[in-house]
Parts: sequence; structure tokens; C-alpha cells
Amino acid sequence: MLSMAKNAVKAKIHDFIDAQITAQLKPYLEVGKGPNGEECSDIVVNEDSDISIENMVVKTSVVNDTLMKSGTPFRVSMVCAKRIFFDIPWDNITSREACWKLEVDGLMVVVQPLEREGWNID
Repeated sequence: MLSMAKNAVKAKIHDFIDAQITAQLKPYLEVGKGPNGEECSDIVVNEDSDISIENMVVKTSVVNDTLMKSGTPFRVSMVCAKRIFFDIPWDNITSREACWKLEVDGLMVVVQPLEREGWNID
């Protein structure tokens, strides 16, 4: 009985983490079918509540808005990765010994310079 209650609580926590991560990342990621017909930016929270993003594609408009506001003389035409994985030490998350791990596979960022007239230099 205690085991079933523990599993039910763990499932609720897992669902909460999944919903929160998805809500926080969705404004920055292309979600759904990509240009090649594959699912893109599939956010997965595994049974240990570690997080991965499969076939990540970033909304370049968000990146370019930030670059434009900072006066950077280039724009990004693509940001993607095959997989981003966050290994989170949930058991000792606040400990000094906690070791967070981030793995990025297949990262590609395509950057293009702006024409000189588009530069915002103060």
C-alpha cells in the first residue's frame, strides 16, 4: 500500500515537472512537425525526472530579437540540436556535492552577418 502511494506521488511530481518544463521552454522552441516532417523539440521527462529535448529547433525570431536589441551585427538563421539532456541530481539537489550534467549532441548554429546599414552601434 505504501509503495502504491509513493509511486502515485512520484508520478504526480513527474507530471508537474514535465508540465513546468514544457511551459517554460515552449515560447523558445519550434514544436510539432519540422521542415523534414519529423517531430521537433520533443520534450521528454524520463522516469528519474531527468529532462531531454529531442530534435530541438529554436525559434530564430526570439534569438534574433535579442541580438537586435543588443546591437549585435549578425542574425541567426538556424539553431538546432539532435539531443539535449539534463541529468538533475534530484536526491541531493541543494547539496554542494550535487553535480548537474548537460549533454548536447549534434548542435548546429548558423549565423549570418547583417549588412552594415543594419548594425546598431552606439
